[in-house]
Amino acid sequence: MTTTNRSKQALVFVAHADDEAVGCGGYIPLLVERGYQVVLVIGSCAHFIRSGKEVNNRAHVEQSAAVLGIDDVHFLEMEDQRFENYRTMEITGKLEGLGLEPELILTHSGQDLNRDHRVINEMALLYARPAVRRARILGCEVINNAEFHADNFRANFYVNLSSTLEVKKKAFDCYVNEIRRFPHPYSVDAIEVKARQRGMEAGLASAEAYQVLRWFD
Repeated sequence: MTTTNRSKQALVFVAHADDEAVGCGGYIPLLVERGYQVVLVIGSCAHFIRSGKEVNNRAHVEQSAAVLGIDDVHFLEMEDQRFENYRTMEITGKLEGLGLEPELILTHSGQDLNRDHRVINEMALLYARPAVRRARILGCEVINNAEFHADNFRANFYVNLSSTLEVKKKAFDCYVNEIRRFPHPYSVDAIEVKARQRGMEAGLASAEAYQVLRWFD
């Protein structure tokens, strides 16, 4: 995809296709509006076997990215739910090879039940060590995973979704292979319920919650 000419760069570094929509789909369009070039890097190859059938979300990533305003998408081509089998140097090397210079990184929280998510969290922290690059890092909340870790997700950074909640829902709606019926967390209604809950915590009609993992003034 073509990279836009923007002065600031934000990296959305997530494990799987749909994680960017679920975790950051409200903040991304705000960053684009504020002049950021948002680069999406997905750890997996975006296709896998589920219940004996092949699932391919690759095209849905492109559709969701277009909704969010992302025009630069990369895949690290790792096998879904097998990230722990890859060497740290292999993963960070692939990321370094993209030649990015992000000022802000949105990635997974370490308080997440999904092991692939935790691997990406660790890789993001390694990639953005201050001696190498001084990027601010926020950990996002992926429902159906963050709630069930022994050390629950504790939000300390909120983004107002008053103008982008519908965009987030539309971006998630692109993932037809992943959508379930409410009350399953992977439903469009659940996306709104979570946004309302987080908004209530922040005195807003709707919000997206994050953890500050590293910050520079």
